Amino acid sequence: FQGIPLHTHSPCADNFTRSTRESQQHHGSLLLDISCATLLIQHQDHVRRWTRGLDVPRVRRMLTLKIETWEDGEKVCKTLDTLDRWEVQGAESVHLQASGVSLQFRQNQRLLSAGEAGVGAVLWESALVLAAHLVQQPLHRYVGARVVELGAGLGLVGLLLAKLGAQVVLTDLNQVVPILQASLEANDLARHRPTAGNAEAMTLDWGAVDRGNTVEGLRQRKLDLVLAADCCYDDQVGSTPDPNQFFTVCHQLCNAKTSCLLAVERRRETTYDKFIACAKRRFSKVRQLPHPAAALVADSRHVELWSLSIE
Repeated sequence: FQGIPLHTHSPCADNFTRSTRESQQHHGSLLLDISCATLLIQHQDHVRRWTRGLDVPRVRRMLTLKIETWEDGEKVCKTLDTLDRWEVQGAESVHLQASGVSLQFRQNQRLLSAGEAGVGAVLWESALVLAAHLVQQPLHRYVGARVVELGAGLGLVGLLLAKLGAQVVLTDLNQVVPILQASLEANDLARHRPTAGNAEAMTLDWGAVDRGNTVEGLRQRKLDLVLAADCCYDDQVGSTPDPNQFFTVCHQLCNAKTSCLLAVERRRETTYDKFIACAKRRFSKVRQLPHPAAALVADSRHVELWSLSIE
């Protein structure tokens, strides 16, 4: 276009200038669209290559459970694809990996008898279902979160969140606390870590007359989460939990911003119905949550997840 006096204010020059600008705008927009489309295609191709053979959501939800057990007089290590309650509870030790966190627990089946640790001596499906749900959520929300686990047993759920950055208090009956302390030590959480998540264990008996001071002390922490796995059952050997006492403590621990998450295994329908009815009497908002997508707990549909709040 050299030699053409575009500055000349003639109709021809004005029309040419206008058409040139429109052409430049059109081609500029076209080039921008082409560039964006190219980048998008390249990005999609990169994602396809990276995720070939993988289901991205399931990568985030993956849980791996390994057990050490005895077979034919020899100790063996097995990775479980799906949960087998008897295989898990019969194992000497259990190792869980979830969201980059590794946890290990020793079980002592001899303590299952009444007067010992009871049902808190081994791992139950409900704890793994609740853990699967928790790691499906955005993990950053656990950093600095104030958490209490009720009836913690081995402490799997609470210790998982402690490893993810939460400040956790594990509670159970007095005879179970030594098991919780052993879990803290096995997972390097027995000492205070000023720049990371922490956990501690303490006694909390929901039916004890003197539980008030303990509950009030925990409430003063302004909790973000109250957790409980498998606190609804009929114990033929030991003591059956009283749902009224359980939900009284849950309610006392919560403030308007606290979420209470429960994993409940459906066993005897009358016990289950009474448990849910008590929850609805104590909490203004009670809703069932979807079952986690983790393959490990896919067959554990008899375990339900419930969210409670006092909003």
